[in-house]
Amino acid sequence: MAGSGDTKWVAATVFATVMGYVIIWGLFNQFIDNNYANYVQALLYCVAMFLSVCGCGGAVMFFWDRSIKNRTLKASTQDLVQKNLLVKVILCQVSGRFKHSMKYADASFLTIY
Repeated sequence: MAGSGDTKWVAATVFATVMGYVIIWGLFNQFIDNNYANYVQALLYCVAMFLSVCGCGGAVMFFWDRSIKNRTLKASTQDLVQKNLLVKVILCQVSGRFKHSMKYADASFLTIY
């Protein structure tokens, strides 16, 4: 997904991950006593990093993926409509049964008899 060229999504992912880490680490420090040994604090630090990357950054990546799929779906739908229209025009030209009218700019300019 990073190869799609959307720098705003990369920045949003990094920002969400950093802010998630700050919030989660702040909550750990606020509600968990600091009387634990160093290895327990290191474990909590790793848990905070994991939760921020997977939870906060992952949520942004999910929305990024959905936006790419929606954009791709719209583009492929437009391509299909254009190809379908082209096939109809070719078939009508082959059969010699169409009347070309420039009244409308969309697909309704073909009147098939």
